[in-house]
Amino acid sequence: MSNQPSPSVALLTGSLAAFVLSKSYLGYGVRRAILVWVLLIRIFPPIVVGIPYFTVLQHFGLTDTQAGLVLVHVSLTLPFVIWLMLGFFQEVPSDLERAAMLDGCSLWRRFWRVSLPLVLPGLAVTAIFAFIISWNEFLFAAILTSFNAKTLPVAIATFIGERQLERGQM
Repeated sequence: MSNQPSPSVALLTGSLAAFVLSKSYLGYGVRRAILVWVLLIRIFPPIVVGIPYFTVLQHFGLTDTQAGLVLVHVSLTLPFVIWLMLGFFQEVPSDLERAAMLDGCSLWRRFWRVSLPLVLPGLAVTAIFAFIISWNEFLFAAILTSFNAKTLPVAIATFIGERQLERGQM
C-alpha cells in the first residue's frame, strides 16, 4: 500500500508557486494567465482526465507504481494548494519583503526566512486539506493500480464481494 507522499510534494511546489504568483515578480498578464490556467485545471472533474493519465503512465511504464500514483496525486492537489496558499502569501506585508530585499536577501531567502514563517498556520491548514484530498482520491488509485501500489481505500474496497461484505477483515 502506498504511504502517499504526494501532499508534501504538492505543498512544497504549490507554496513556492503561490509565493511567486502573489508578488509582482511576474507581469500582470502572465500571473493572470497562470492563475486562470490553474483554476481551469481544478474545475475539470477527475474522470475527464482518467484515460489520458492512464495512457501517459502506461507509455512511461508508471502504471501500478508508487511514482505514477504520486504524480497523479500531485497534479490533483497542486491547483488547490496554489489557490489556497495564494491568499495567505498575499496577506504578508510587502514592507517586510522590501526590508529583506534591502538587507540583501535573495528570492529564496525571502521566501524561506520572511514569508514562510508568517504563513505557517495557512501552510498547516493547506497540508491537512491536501492530505484529505489525496486520501479521499479513489478513482485514479483504482484505475492506475492493481497489485503493487494500492492505497488503503482501494485495499479496503477489495473486501467488498459480489454477494457478501467481509466485515471482519475490513
